[in-house]
Amino acid sequence: MTSRLFHLTLTLAATLIVAAPALAAEKRHQFIEPIQPDRRQQERNAGPASTDKLCYCRTVHERNAVGQVTWKVVCSDRGPVKGTRQIRARDCRALRNLPPS
Repeated sequence: MTSRLFHLTLTLAATLIVAAPALAAEKRHQFIEPIQPDRRQQERNAGPASTDKLCYCRTVHERNAVGQVTWKVVCSDRGPVKGTRQIRARDCRALRNLPPS
């Protein structure tokens, strides 16, 4: 019985010795790693930049050479047209990969 208890004690001690550095490293990582604020929250707090212009974007549907209907989003800095959405950007012509509205 004592040999089993001794073996169990040694096994438990070995487990603690192996696990302790991992736990300590995890705690160190938590202290060392800086907390990064959410980028979206920063953008919301900063608000639109003064250099940004108001762009009006709309979805245009076209037929390609094969006859399939395709769409693209066209943006301009001219006044609002029915069915447009407003986006702030530095250059209205440089907007790419916008989803259809």
